[in-house]
Amino acid sequence: MAFEHDALVNYVFGTPANTAGLLEGHLGPGVASRIDFSRLKRLDTKFVAGKLAQRYGDLVMMAPIRESGPEHDDPDQPDSDHPDHMLIQFMIEHRSSSDHEILLRLLEYAVQAWRRWLREHRGEPLPAIVMVLAYQGAVYQGPTSLHQLLAGTGKLPELSPAVPNFELLVINLTELNEVTLAKWPLTPLARTGIRALNHGAQSKTVSANLDRWLPDLACLEREELGAVLSYLGSVGDADDFGGDLRIKIVEAIPEAESIMTTYAEQLGQQGLEEGRAERSREIIARLLESAATTITPSVELRIMNANGEQLDRWIDDLLSETPTTGLFD
Repeated sequence: MAFEHDALVNYVFGTPANTAGLLEGHLGPGVASRIDFSRLKRLDTKFVAGKLAQRYGDLVMMAPIRESGPEHDDPDQPDSDHPDHMLIQFMIEHRSSSDHEILLRLLEYAVQAWRRWLREHRGEPLPAIVMVLAYQGAVYQGPTSLHQLLAGTGKLPELSPAVPNFELLVINLTELNEVTLAKWPLTPLARTGIRALNHGAQSKTVSANLDRWLPDLACLEREELGAVLSYLGSVGDADDFGGDLRIKIVEAIPEAESIMTTYAEQLGQQGLEEGRAERSREIIARLLESAATTITPSVELRIMNANGEQLDRWIDDLLSETPTTGLFD
């Protein structure tokens, strides 16, 4: 289910306009007014190496820092010509449980981002990078500063200023109630996305509060509506989503009927494919047992993670007269 949560977060907050409202609301007017969120943009993260590259995509944003209030903004001034390159980057990561290693991963990202900046902007100041955790859960209990991970900083406070440190900006999505959602400058998709993340698994709760959701749902583009409805169908109760809740949504937004029908068809096809794959795994297990082949944990893991096409190839090989030696190596 974590995949569905991350997919919706990436879809909603991968768009700068949606992220801007979330950051503005959390930072408050005093700080937010000094950042030009109207020029917030996504950054290309192809420079991120290794496994980090799979994590960061669209959720790295950059905006100019204002020298004065928004009334002095020059809309024709490109970011690259901003005075002294006063830019701030926001790296946003989503988590639904406390994570003691997140600070080290974010620090690794920051170093790579700064190295890239130095290569492309020789002699210019480095942009500030703010690490943001969009947290979905109870009280966050993980460390929120690098010093909390380091032994000795508390016993030698005189040396603390000489030890690298940064703090994590935690936005607890679960704590954003309807009063806060109405107060913050959020887009309809951002408000709907946060509601879905917080309540989507309880379809009865969604149904009971649907009247409150409908004005924003009605404002969504077809693709946006499809993303939200697909998420609700994936994490919620299938009977409720296909019954009363579906009727209520379609009555208010007729266009949702075709979207939800398409989702149901996709879900049914996915179920068929998963059923075929499970049957193929059973056949492979029996073939290996009949050949007195030990199924090690690593082989079992490969079989479990393989798609239908790969499973079929293995079955064909095992049924051949001369099975490949080390087939699963």
